[in-house]
Amino acid sequence: MIAAAREETTLQSIDPLDEAGRWDELVRKHPQASIFHSSAWARVLWETYRFRPFFYAEAAREEKQAPAILALVEAESWVTGRRGVSAPFADECSILPSSNVSIPKAWDFALRVGEKRNWRTIEVRGVSEESLGMSLEFYQHTLPLFGGAARVFEGFDSSVRRAIRKAERSGIITTIERTEEAMRTYYQLHCLTRKKHGLPPQPLRFFLEIWRQIVGPGLGFVTIARLGKNAVAGAVFFEFQRRALYKYGASDPAADCLRPSNHAMWSGISELCERGATELSFGRSSLHNSGLRQYKLGWGSQESRLRYTKWNFGTNRFVQETDRSTGWQNAFFRKCPKAAARMIGRFIYPHIA
Repeated sequence: MIAAAREETTLQSIDPLDEAGRWDELVRKHPQASIFHSSAWARVLWETYRFRPFFYAEAAREEKQAPAILALVEAESWVTGRRGVSAPFADECSILPSSNVSIPKAWDFALRVGEKRNWRTIEVRGVSEESLGMSLEFYQHTLPLFGGAARVFEGFDSSVRRAIRKAERSGIITTIERTEEAMRTYYQLHCLTRKKHGLPPQPLRFFLEIWRQIVGPGLGFVTIARLGKNAVAGAVFFEFQRRALYKYGASDPAADCLRPSNHAMWSGISELCERGATELSFGRSSLHNSGLRQYKLGWGSQESRLRYTKWNFGTNRFVQETDRSTGWQNAFFRKCPKAAARMIGRFIYPHIA
């Protein structure tokens, strides 16, 4: 299987840190590319965690043809070893095939890379190829944005429309922002929400790199909902090739009764419609998280399944995993002081990418 790929697959290595313009030009040719295939996300991971990108694109393609894209990132940890992930902290970063390079061929090439780099495992997040084993499965939800904001609004569940109107009547005002200050404001809300959900937050430097590499250069924005001068909710959106992603959302639990999160989301959707985006991804949801699933469906999104595949080089077989998004750790972090949770987050995230 791997030997055949050596003869048939023509993927060339391109360092997105040194050749960002060249890499992004190739990625933009592929209609299914996302922000997580871009040099911007590679830079976020490198600057925050020193995760090294191993990015490959198909060589010798005609100018208008979409090349095959393989975006792998090496995450090295003294706890979990050296691993390949496509891509860390992304809900989906699939192999992008072409007419000449199929997903199985690109997967064989990825295994070769992993063998040479002595990876313990390799994981691809988002695979449609049935021949590849499935390690985990999630729901994913996508909202079409055609027809303008008013038409999209009418597609929301009645409870969502009521929540947006309640926020407006309560005096909630949401702004679209792209400043470092906005990201810092969002992060304070993010820490509150992570505590509510019983999860440690990513370190602040991760969000500041997102601002430097993505939001600041115009590949995303932050919505901040305020009641008077107080920030009570926020969201972080990414944009790439007219496809958008709702990446993070947070709020002050004390103001949740006013539905500021709904207003922050709606303001982001309105902005995307105005900017000509064609769809908004709400990301992944655990199969057992019925509440989050219903929340995303309430926005008129379309539901599908998102499959991950993971290979263990030691056992030479696909790995079957369990979704550990909930468990004993949630109760611990709900009680954990905010400063301690942030310190733990700085420690653990490099090991669980």
